[in-house]
Amino acid sequence: QPILLIIVGVLMVLVIFAVIFMETAYRKIPVQYAKRMQGNRMYGGQSSHLPLKINSSGVARLGSSLYESGAYNFIWFLVLINVFVAVFNLIPLLPFDGGHVVIATYERLRSFRGREYRADVSKLVPLTWLVLLFLISLTLVALFRDIVDLPDFG
Repeated sequence: QPILLIIVGVLMVLVIFAVIFMETAYRKIPVQYAKRMQGNRMYGGQSSHLPLKINSSGVARLGSSLYESGAYNFIWFLVLINVFVAVFNLIPLLPFDGGHVVIATYERLRSFRGREYRADVSKLVPLTWLVLLFLISLTLVALFRDIVDLPDFG
């Protein structure tokens, strides 16, 4: 199947270019400098941009700064990451544990009086793709909003 190999090769090259693009990207944050008086002359009042490097290691930088601020903050940060992964893993999709829990619960509720019921998991594949597409879309929107509309912490 040479067409499949070509498609996979093109996708790999696109992913490599996307990673390189994100690692070398800069976000220009507009900055307005205040005017100041020096004698009878007014200086400043100009606008400029601060270059902010965009990369995927924001969590690593945050973890590093929390480690420097103390062991308690760093351990709390690790706990929060683990809780997020655990909650995300409970999403009721078949690849995740939540999907298996939902299927097992459904089969248990449908089985009664000694008759065992087995759910047809293949019927849930379109729903799984729909929810997965929603999660990917949500991730892309969040990434775009994170890059374009940086929050004001000031």
